[in-house]
Amino acid sequence: MSAADDVREAIAVGCTRDDHDHVADHREEVRAERDAEIITWLIKKAREYRSTGSRQHELQAEAIERMASKIQRGAVR
Repeated sequence: MSAADDVREAIAVGCTRDDHDHVADHREEVRAERDAEIITWLIKKAREYRSTGSRQHELQAEAIERMASKIQRGAVR
C-alpha cells in the first residue's frame, strides 16, 4: 500500500485531530512518490525527444533533463 492509499484510508474512516500528525507524516511520503513518478516520466520524454535526431528535440531533451534533475534535488518549489 502506498502512502497515498494510507492517507485516503485515514480520511475514509474519519481521522480526528490526533490523527493529523499521522497524516502529516504520510504527506512527505506522498510527495516523494509523486516526485519519483514525475522524474521517471520526464526522463522517458527526454529519451523520446533525443531519439529523433533533430537538433531542436536535442535542446528540448536537455531542458527536460535539467527539470528532472531540479526536481530530484528538491530545487523546485
